[in-house]
Amino acid sequence: MAVSGASIGMRAFRCDGLTRRVESVIGRTRGAGALKGTKCGAGVGLGLGVFNIGFSDCSGEHCGAGDKAVGVAAFTAIGAGVGSLLGTVVRAERWERLQLPPRTNPPAVATTLR
Repeated sequence: MAVSGASIGMRAFRCDGLTRRVESVIGRTRGAGALKGTKCGAGVGLGLGVFNIGFSDCSGEHCGAGDKAVGVAAFTAIGAGVGSLLGTVVRAERWERLQLPPRTNPPAVATTLR
């Protein structure tokens, strides 16, 4: 059982009943957006770099494995930079984990056989 996006008053909460984790949103921050954008942008850049290696028609002295690795690294770095800039503008929600009291008894499990 997972509840996402529930709000009580002015604070938003999300909880996962299986792992007994409850989180509260702190707000939208540029730092969290930049971090999320960097991760997504680096992934997209890496994918484009690998795609470029697979489908490029390279025939010359700059087609070695080292040159291809530099190309993939460049695509990844450019993607991370663009993603970071976009993430800073868009922002992302930042969540904090709330501490729950320890469970005193295990959850009840019911099984019916027919």
